[in-house]
Amino acid sequence: MNRCLVFIMLAGPSAVAFASETVQCPAAIEVQEQAKDVPEGWLAFEPDTEHPLMSVEFSEGVPTIRATLLPTDERGRSISIWRFTPSEQGYWVSCCYNNTSILISKRLPNNTAACEVEYDIGFAVPLPKRVVCSEKNGGGAGTGATPRMRRRSGKK
Repeated sequence: MNRCLVFIMLAGPSAVAFASETVQCPAAIEVQEQAKDVPEGWLAFEPDTEHPLMSVEFSEGVPTIRATLLPTDERGRSISIWRFTPSEQGYWVSCCYNNTSILISKRLPNNTAACEVEYDIGFAVPLPKRVVCSEKNGGGAGTGATPRMRRRSGKK
């Protein structure tokens, strides 16, 4: 479910309109995995279990290249912010789940300026609690710092 909130942010003597959208990763997913080349005498099986949401990632361009962006800003352990500059490849959000390599991803609107992730820090590893992305009206992206990138291992 997506909620849209409209608010006004003052920028000097004029006002710029921004819209915010809550990005809702599914709390858990079911995955069907299959082992390849199981040695003789071994049994491969899949426990009947759901995989809970573990983290959220952002990438410039399709997430299959496995190059995720680092946050532009952090407020302690509870909030991370990604600010985006215009990009022909676009930006994507990926939802990552516990005990599986399966991710689900969604392209963000072209005019997305920033995304803020609020974490539940009551766990050893902070878990994403809320993701809100702001869109700058008029099709332009944010004017914040260029996000830093990190390459993740995996298939290209």
